[in-house]
Amino acid sequence: MGKRTEIPAIPRLGLVASFMMYGFGAALLYVATRFLIPLIRQTTQVEAVIAWFIAAGVGVFLPLVAAAVFLLATEGHRKVGALAARLWLRSISRTDSVWLFAGAAVIIILSAPLVAVLVHTYGRNAFTPDFLAFEPLSKGRYWILVAWLPFFAVNMLGEAFVWHSVMLPRQVQTFGRSAWLINGLGWGIFHVALPWQILVSLVPTVFVIPFVVQRQTNVWIGVVLHVLVNASGFLGVALGLASAT
Repeated sequence: MGKRTEIPAIPRLGLVASFMMYGFGAALLYVATRFLIPLIRQTTQVEAVIAWFIAAGVGVFLPLVAAAVFLLATEGHRKVGALAARLWLRSISRTDSVWLFAGAAVIIILSAPLVAVLVHTYGRNAFTPDFLAFEPLSKGRYWILVAWLPFFAVNMLGEAFVWHSVMLPRQVQTFGRSAWLINGLGWGIFHVALPWQILVSLVPTVFVIPFVVQRQTNVWIGVVLHVLVNASGFLGVALGLASAT
C-alpha cells in the first residue's frame, strides 16, 4: 500500500464567520446586478446577458475566489495530495454516481412542481431579471454561447470551490452532520439579489447539493449537479426551448 496522505487538521468555521462570507458574496452580487451591469450596458451597449457575464465574472466570482484562497492559505497546506484531499477533490466512484443520480432526481422532483406553480401564478417574467433577459439565439448571435462557456466554468467551479471545497469542510468541524443545512442556507442568501421567485425555486438545489457533497465528501458531485441545473436553464432559453420573457 502507498503512503497515506496526511491532511493537517481543518480549522472550524463558525456561524458568524460563515455568514460574513455569505453576506460578502450577496453584497457583491447586489452591486453587480444593480450597478455594474447598468454601467457596462450604458458604456458598451452590449446585450444584458453579456454585461452579466462580465459583471458577475469579474465583480462577484473573482473576489469570492480570492477571499476563499486567502482563507485556505491560512491553513498551511503545502502538498498537492493533501490539498486535494482537504478540498474533497477525488474521482467519482460508483457509490458517488448513485448519490449523484439520486440528488438529481430529488432536485427535479422537488423543483419541477414548485417552478410550475410559481410560473402559473406569477408568469415567466418573474423568473427573468433584467440582466438575464435575452432573446433566443439567432444567426449572428451564436457567439454568445462561446462567451458563455468561460463564464459558466468560472461560475460553476468558483462556487464549488468557495462554498463546498473551502467552507463546507470547515463547517463540518463546527456543525457536524448539520453543516449542509448551514451551507445551503448561506448559499441561498448569496442569491438574495435575484427575484424572490427564483430564490424559492432554488431551495431544493441549494440544500440537496451540499447534502450530497458532505455525505460523500466529494465536491465533483456538486459540480455536476450544479452544471445540470444551470446549463439546462440557460441553454433552454438560448436555443429557444424555453421562454426568457
